[in-house]
Amino acid sequence: MINVHARTVLLLNASYVPLRTINVRDAVDLMLRGVVDAVDGVAARLRTPSTIFEVPSVLRLRYYVNVPQRGAVWSRRGVIVRDRYTCVYCG
Repeated sequence: MINVHARTVLLLNASYVPLRTINVRDAVDLMLRGVVDAVDGVAARLRTPSTIFEVPSVLRLRYYVNVPQRGAVWSRRGVIVRDRYTCVYCG
């Protein structure tokens, strides 16, 4: 028996940009609702008495989800703090 909760599946946006990793249970839920398409690999095989259901390791959403960029705010002060108040040229 495969431990379904320990496996992870990569979830991609419709533009193939990685969004996050999800567990196999959530991946099966998205597949049964028809929200995602399989892209690559096999993360797990779920066995029923009559069939074997393969869960892909990479899924792509069928619709685009707008995700705000959560990057670092670049500023002069932020770079100075990051470099611990040390000049990158002379040390």
